[in-house]
Parts: sequence; structure tokens; C-alpha cells
Amino acid sequence: MLDKDRYKDMLNRLFAAQRLGVRFELERVRRALRHLGEPQERVGPVILVGGTNGKGSTAAMIESCLRAEGFRTGLFTSPHLARFTERFLVAGREVEPGRLLEHHDEIRLSVPEVEALTFFELATLLAVLCFAEADTEVTVLEVGMGGRLDATNAMEPLVSVVTGVALDHQDMLGHDIESIAREKAGIFRQGRPAIIGAAGLSRGRVLLKRSAVSMGACPVVLAGGADELPAVQCRSLTVRGRHQRANACCAMSALDALSGCGGPRVTDDNRLVGLASLRWPGRLETLEGSPPVLLDAAHNPQAASALAEALGARSPRRLGVMVGVSEGKDAAGVLEPVLRLADHAVLTQAPGPRAMAAEKLAAAVGGNVLKPDCSPIVEPDPHVGLRRLLEKLSSGDCAVVYGSLFLIGAIRSRLLGEEVDPVPVRDPGPASSMR
Repeated sequence: MLDKDRYKDMLNRLFAAQRLGVRFELERVRRALRHLGEPQERVGPVILVGGTNGKGSTAAMIESCLRAEGFRTGLFTSPHLARFTERFLVAGREVEPGRLLEHHDEIRLSVPEVEALTFFELATLLAVLCFAEADTEVTVLEVGMGGRLDATNAMEPLVSVVTGVALDHQDMLGHDIESIAREKAGIFRQGRPAIIGAAGLSRGRVLLKRSAVSMGACPVVLAGGADELPAVQCRSLTVRGRHQRANACCAMSALDALSGCGGPRVTDDNRLVGLASLRWPGRLETLEGSPPVLLDAAHNPQAASALAEALGARSPRRLGVMVGVSEGKDAAGVLEPVLRLADHAVLTQAPGPRAMAAEKLAAAVGGNVLKPDCSPIVEPDPHVGLRRLLEKLSSGDCAVVYGSLFLIGAIRSRLLGEEVDPVPVRDPGPASSMR
């Protein structure tokens, strides 16, 4: 039985590790893995998935297809919506909190410099220990931020995937697309497949290919765009939006590369099963109601444009929008594509210290963005904000909540009545980072 007090203490320790911010360095993780007995050698072939947008969806698609084929899989993603355990899936199921607690104790006992490990480094080590214990046959790891010096890059991937690059996290990764692409390309390996998706800027795709070739990756594969997903796979895909078709192309290319270099093989039939059974919360996810509420973690301008494109394909009578973003984001770029479509709008803020104040977000709304009869409501409490938005809509309309994943998590867990952690543990952001 789970010792709830000890589990709460673990979450508090993880929360305390956020004081170290985000630090780009691999040696601490490599030393920790050595102290833990090299558990990464017991998780099967590793697929690393990075990129500015779409990396979580792509990782989830790859894992779902592998699981449909019958392989015992591990999937590590971040951040989470309501529970820390969401980050760690073995065979499609969340790891039990008690197992995380035991592995956290193992890290504390085995790693001399445990107090120097950052939040994300600890989370990565927990994932590897969970997957090693489960004796996974193949493991999919979503890169946290960047790639070259991200904690996940302490593993040795058989296949590396970068879904694409766009401008985001410039405070950490560099202020131009060249710098960001260089960091993302750091997960490629000499002599091993490099998959480059179409989810980012075209210039970034060129830069990623150049880096992959110069690093000696082989083969270097440019995955197809949204219009190149085979019709049969497109019909099977459960996650919505044109951008998800590009992510699916990237995932299928990764599976081809995996089998091509001696790794597990997934048949065409089981790829369809995997795509059809995928559930990826908070990404163009519709919660049924009157009106329905659509949730999407579009937190940068490119993702917001993809959301706007997806909304344009819908035909609600009226569209209500609630948005909240984190500090350090291009707020105007996140707001503009979607607010142009809104009949009603609420500007709010997500739970947690990184949230941009609702008043500051309102100041970022351009003068000619809103429809003439749309007067936005500024409401810091997202639950109150959603209630006020829904009051303005009827059953044939649609409400959209987007922006920070922490906002999505708070709204989703409340609407669905899902269990949440006793301590809200959030990823630290660029403002608390160290190079």
C-alpha cells in the first residue's frame, strides 16, 4: 500500500530541486547512471524524440504502434497534466506511485551528488529505473528542452527524431533558428538513423539535415508533411489537426528506421491499430458537453497557428476562447492566430509561479486582432474564467481553452474529476535556468 506521506515528501523533494532550474550538462546524469548500475542498458533499444512542437505526440504515436505489435514499451514524456506519474508509462499504463517512491529512494541512497541533480535530471533517472525494472523491449524518450545537453541525451539512442524547429525557449536555446536547430540536432548519432520531421520552419529543416549529415548520421530521413500521410493511416489517426498528420509521418519514418537498423518491426496493420488506439490528452482534445470544451496546449506562435487552422475546419455557431501563457513566451504571437476567430474571449493565467498575469496578457492583445463585437474578459482565476465563458455560449457553440499545459491540466482535471497530486510539481522554466 502506498505510504501517502512518504510520496508527498518525494514530490516536495522534487519541487525543491526546481531551485536548480534547467542546467545543460550531461556528466551529472552519466555519473548518476553509473552509480545506479547502468540501468539504461536494460531498457531495450532507445528512440529519442525532440523538436519544438509535436515531439510528445510523435513519441506517443511511436510507442502506441510498438505496443500494438506486442512489444513491452516504456514511454517518458513531459510535462504532465495532473499527476507526476503521467510521465512514466510501461506498456501504456502509468507507473504506480509506490514504484516511483522506491526508485527515488534508490537514487538518494546510490548517487552521492543527488542534491545537485535538477528536477528534470531526477525525472529522467526515475524513468530509466522504471523501464529497467519492467525490462522494456523498446523505450521512447521525449527530449525535455533542446537536445544536445538535455538529460535524456545521456542515453544512446538507436534512432533519433527531431520533429522540427521553431522559435521557442530562446532564453535557453538561442535567439535565432540556427542556434535552436544546433541544440536540437545534438541528439543525432554517427552511423545511426536521424529522422527530421516537417513540424517546424522550413529553414530549420534545412539546418537539421545539414547538421545530421555533418555528424555522420545514417540514414538521414526527411519525413513527409501533413499531405503525405497515406489515406489509410490518416483515417486511423485519432488525434485531430493537420499538424498531427505531419507528426504521424514522422513517427512512421522512425518505425521504418528502427526496423531498418535491426530494431523491432511494426507491421502496417499494427501501425493502423496503434494510430487508432492513441489517446493523447490536452492536444486538440474535446470534452463533450453543452457546449463542448476543446483543450489544446498551443503555447508558442507556430502551435497557435496550427490550432487556428484546425479550428477553421470546424463550424460552430460561435467560438469562445480562453487562453493563458507562461512568462517568457511570445504572448502576442500565441494570441493573434486564435483570437481572430473568437466571438468571446477570456484572458486568464495558469496555476503556478511561471504564469503570465492576466492583465499583462491582456496588454499583449493587438488593437486589430479581435472581432469588432468581442470584448475580452480579464479573469485571473481560470475556473471562474471558463464559467464566465460558457455562460456566453449555447449548445451549438464551442469553447476552446489553450496555451500553457498547466492551464490545460487544471481545467481538464476539474472538468473530468480526475485525481491530482497532493503537491503540484511543475517543470522549472527559463527564468530560473543556469547555463
